[in-house]
Amino acid sequence: MVRPKIAEGRTGKTVGKTLCEVLTAILALCLSYLLITFVLSSILGVHLPQIIYNPGPRHVGLSNPSYKGQGGQEVRPEQIQKILDAHPYDRRYERGVFDCSDMSIITARLLQEEYGYDTSVIGHDHYGHAWVYVWVDKNTAWAIEVTAELGFLRDSAGEVVGDQWWDIIFLGRWMDAEAWDLSLTGYKLFYPDDPDEEYQVREWHEVEEGR
Repeated sequence: MVRPKIAEGRTGKTVGKTLCEVLTAILALCLSYLLITFVLSSILGVHLPQIIYNPGPRHVGLSNPSYKGQGGQEVRPEQIQKILDAHPYDRRYERGVFDCSDMSIITARLLQEEYGYDTSVIGHDHYGHAWVYVWVDKNTAWAIEVTAELGFLRDSAGEVVGDQWWDIIFLGRWMDAEAWDLSLTGYKLFYPDDPDEEYQVREWHEVEEGR
């Protein structure tokens, strides 16, 4: 009667050990994935293949006073990203010479005139930064960070701003451009629930005329 108990005890230890090994392997795999994507995306700038994923657009406190609609066109972030990757800028970022305002004008115009999207250039006076909205309706949009950090293996006209998990898991990158630099306001800056008076929503030609 004693031997089965000993066997049961050994079996329990074996199962526990196996479970621990499986969990350790899963953790190691996750850490390896994060390390590999960090090296590829943040250091080399590689745009990794996107897993099929369709998050919803963001409702924002900002409004587009001149919203005209997309003519029945669905606004899909992965499609927008493909367009951005296919139209890199012909020069590099240079503050005060060719910066976020210039890039926003080019990208907003490209998406609007060449692909029929309803776009606006969004600016924030305090942070001195500009980016692009692709509107889904008058108060819902996808943001594009036009100065997204790129490496020598990838050029693009910007990056669709999702969230941290969108970037890490589905785009294979760690974060959207200057989300970390902008005083850790990150995604709340791009998609404000309660925007302050320093936000500006303008058409690309209005920004161009004011420069």
